Amino acid sequence: TAVVRNKIKRWYRRIFQDFRKELPESLSMIWIARGVTEQAGYHTIARELRSILCKEGFDCETKK
Repeated sequence: TAVVRNKIKRWYRRIFQDFRKELPESLSMIWIARGVTEQAGYHTIARELRSILCKEGFDCETKK
């Protein structure tokens, strides 16, 4: 539903804002929310993004 889609969009925007200082300005990202996104929850999505950023060599020690 639209309510769920908008909630997930808010989650992604908030997560991006939390990590913005750690990312170079030139970085472009495309996030695709799959059907299980809502079941995963905000904190799981944020943890997964942190894991991806760490694997790619970005600073991931500043927030835990």
